[in-house]
Amino acid sequence: MKELDIRITELCDYLHFSRPTMYRFIDNYEAGKYRGIDRGVLSLFRYIDETPNIGKKNVISFILNNNMAQDNQDDESKLSKTVKKYEGGKFVSEEKNNLLIKLMTSSDYDDIIHFLSECEQINSRDSFTPEDYEKIGRLALFRYDVENNTKITKTQIKKVESITGVKL
Repeated sequence: MKELDIRITELCDYLHFSRPTMYRFIDNYEAGKYRGIDRGVLSLFRYIDETPNIGKKNVISFILNNNMAQDNQDDESKLSKTVKKYEGGKFVSEEKNNLLIKLMTSSDYDDIIHFLSECEQINSRDSFTPEDYEKIGRLALFRYDVENNTKITKTQIKKVESITGVKL
């Protein structure tokens, strides 16, 4: 960013993210951990990396041309109305509404959405392959653990720590 003559605070203002969040996005991008980076910010970072002789004007133009400078609250309000409209006027819990907005506005859960979509397609088939059983089995185990509030094992804790880099 320094080479572009653009300050993090400016970038945060344009993209409507806090400085700590933007620094986390940058750290994750540099570490190759793209899953936790907002989809729009990730596309901006890739644009910056892939564009030779890029400058501050190019970055700002990219942000404006890709509608990344919109107010996130306005977007969330529109999405919230869409979710409520989709539900056909039925009561939508705030928790479900917030999750759906998060799913639509970030890439944090894209790999999980892909997995769940595959499982949904598998469930609609008449017969299963061994790979299908493995996917459905993972989903069944996950649901069981969530529904029964299964305690995480020490081995699982170590695996989570190595994946996330956070000491539990």
